[in-house]
Amino acid sequence: MLNNSMVGFTRHCPVCGFSKGELLYSLHSRFFDGFSIPKKRDIVSCGACGFHFADAAYSRAILSDYYKKYFTVVRSTEGETQVRLQAIHFERVVSKIKTYLLREPLSEYRVCDIGCGKGAFLSTFYSQGFRHLTGVDYCDLSDEEVRQFNFRYICSDICDLDLSEKQDVIVCSHVFEHLLEVKPAVDSLYSNLKAGGIVYLEVPDFDEIRLEDTILNTGIIEHTNRFSHFQLSKILTEAGFCVRDLFNLTIGEDIASLRCLCVIAEKTDAPSKVFLPEPLFSNQALSLTGKFNFRIDWELAEFVGTSRPVYVWGISYYTFEIIARTFLDKCNIVALVDSSPIRQKETVDGMPISSPACIKNAYSDSAIVLCMANGSDELAMHLKESGYKGKIMRFPYHPAKSVLV
Repeated sequence: MLNNSMVGFTRHCPVCGFSKGELLYSLHSRFFDGFSIPKKRDIVSCGACGFHFADAAYSRAILSDYYKKYFTVVRSTEGETQVRLQAIHFERVVSKIKTYLLREPLSEYRVCDIGCGKGAFLSTFYSQGFRHLTGVDYCDLSDEEVRQFNFRYICSDICDLDLSEKQDVIVCSHVFEHLLEVKPAVDSLYSNLKAGGIVYLEVPDFDEIRLEDTILNTGIIEHTNRFSHFQLSKILTEAGFCVRDLFNLTIGEDIASLRCLCVIAEKTDAPSKVFLPEPLFSNQALSLTGKFNFRIDWELAEFVGTSRPVYVWGISYYTFEIIARTFLDKCNIVALVDSSPIRQKETVDGMPISSPACIKNAYSDSAIVLCMANGSDELAMHLKESGYKGKIMRFPYHPAKSVLV
């Protein structure tokens, strides 16, 4: 019998197709102007299967438009630290996958990375001896970009993918949280694998939401789905996979880190059922986010409702969520600042993104809010040495420097 308190969804459940369930909480994000992706979305729980996802007026056309601009604007400023930490993570994952490959040489295995981007993950496979490599992505890259790859490139949606040769390994890293339909995507993985082949899936972990990364994990605007250990293992086993391993990996260091849920599953005729604890209710994110927001609001309090100028430096996911969910939205933001010339061409709610030169003549009663995971200590020191007399605040916090609540 259905719960009478269920609400109707704009978007059907991406796992089972049901269209009613429980409203857990709502999010409203700021973002670059000119992107049609919904900024307001409800986080809901499916009344039939319990899956948690973002409910909004998403469509393939909207997501396609978003990802065409994504690498140009959103991912335009990956620094050396990010590239280094990503490379370390890829090395760990490939080493883990190799433990499930029993024959030699590695060059015999066919490996496909779905959501390959510019090919960094496949480059790690290549460096470790794999040679039959295929990259698949939703974005249609230029011929010049494709010529630089050491793998075959295919532009395709995961649900429409039909590879000419079955694969030994399919990697799908940080793809499933972006999909409109989950079940057809899992079925596509199964159909494109050889018998006995393995799939590696990696998504943000919503089983354990830490205080320091709550804003990022719950707020990324294109994350349409939220997976727990229980839900991910259930979806895979129902599709015919045998889950061989479920584990966590953390990408990055300190506040720059992201806790990931990882699974290795095998295509087999006799899938084993995996029984794990039920997922935590996503309402926990509200509680944790409230505590994290309090820390930020405490620092911002003296600027709220005043004319004192505030400069926000570093335009990223963190920045948009901090502005949307904290007292920063009630401060006199006079400039959004970013060192990237590409981002300086963009606007947010009509406000242009400026170069750091705009703070040269900032008054001593002003504040600079540094919204960045790496390099904020060095930048704060540089600003002081350059003669800046105002207040400098650094968000997100390093746990050791946080105000206790």
